[in-house]
Amino acid sequence: MQRPGTHSRRVFLLASGSTVTSTLAGCTGTSDDRSSVPVPPNDADPLEYVSVEDHQLTVRWVSTSCGDGVGESEEDTIKQVRVTGTITNPTGRPLEYVSVEATVYDATGTRLGTYSDETNGLAADATREFDVLVLEDAGEVREHDLELVDASW
Repeated sequence: MQRPGTHSRRVFLLASGSTVTSTLAGCTGTSDDRSSVPVPPNDADPLEYVSVEDHQLTVRWVSTSCGDGVGESEEDTIKQVRVTGTITNPTGRPLEYVSVEATVYDATGTRLGTYSDETNGLAADATREFDVLVLEDAGEVREHDLELVDASW
């Protein structure tokens, strides 16, 4: 014999469980639905979509020896200047090519040089790191500008 109200309680619990499951499934980020990622038209300029998320000028000591690094002296190292960061393609369309240029300046604002890095293949809705090697005296470089100069679908 069924107790009064048992049937409606089961229906309520079943409906509540389905609602909670459906709600949580949308919040966990496990869905692979890319319908919200824009797909630019064929004639769109990729530079209007791709972006540099962050970038920084770094100076580090690197070895100039070809050995295993054992017994290196200060004479075997140099300061290397790099501009690093990330490029993002927020669209639903992959990029074939992306190029960035870093221009470096000394303490007085005088332009020292411009250097570039490029990448082939940046997937749709993806981010990739870039690394621009700067061939200037590390003691001279103080500031930098970064520009996206070219991209193609």
